[in-house]
Amino acid sequence: MPIAGLGRDVPIRVSENGWATHTAQRTPAGQARALTTEILAINQDRAAENVASYELFALRDDVTGSPSSFDNFGIMTDDYAPKPMYWLYRGLILTLARS
Repeated sequence: MPIAGLGRDVPIRVSENGWATHTAQRTPAGQARALTTEILAINQDRAAENVASYELFALRDDVTGSPSSFDNFGIMTDDYAPKPMYWLYRGLILTLARS
């Protein structure tokens, strides 16, 4: 932010954030680990860095199983079945909203 001439008084909005699950190396379990780690890190520094909001890219896959990463960012499959991150995200919202 300092390079752009922006001070800590400018709020940061983390938006369209996610982790696709479209290959054998990018699994729903990997999504859960990656996003949980990231959300907890953002939350830890949210006051010091003036983080005003956090938004996931997609709650639901567009086409689950598609080889395109952009079709698989959801924390639910295209038929609304929860992936592991769904339950973790729900818990994080409930827990972190209170802090």
